[in-house]
Amino acid sequence: MPKLLKSGRTHSANTPIPDGLLPLGSMHPGNPVIGPMGEDLPFDSDLHRDFQALLGRYGDPEIVAVKKRVIERLERGDAPESFGMPANRFARAAVRLALRQQARLADHLQDSSLGRTVADWRKVHDQNAEADGEDDDSPGH
Repeated sequence: MPKLLKSGRTHSANTPIPDGLLPLGSMHPGNPVIGPMGEDLPFDSDLHRDFQALLGRYGDPEIVAVKKRVIERLERGDAPESFGMPANRFARAAVRLALRQQARLADHLQDSSLGRTVADWRKVHDQNAEADGEDDDSPGH
């Protein structure tokens, strides 16, 4: 926090606040795989679904569209190389997050076909992810 105050910024550079606006508060809906104390939880499909609805209604339209494109291409079984990563760093993060969420969803639904497709995509578009799970610094939510 002292570093942030010293910089003169109103928020972290990792928080996508549009130019000309200021953060006044933040909302932290339940996480479908991480508990309040940072503990791993079994995938909660209800929390995931509910947050996707919030994101769709209030989220950055570019980010929502990127996630939707990734999911559509996964459902079609498109090759991961056919998808060009966005230039915007928040959109790139949304791609990685969509892939991690779809991996959890495939596991939860025991959908091995989706799981294989997501794994192939993650090898191309989420290279920092561990093959057999997430590390503590990049949880798969």
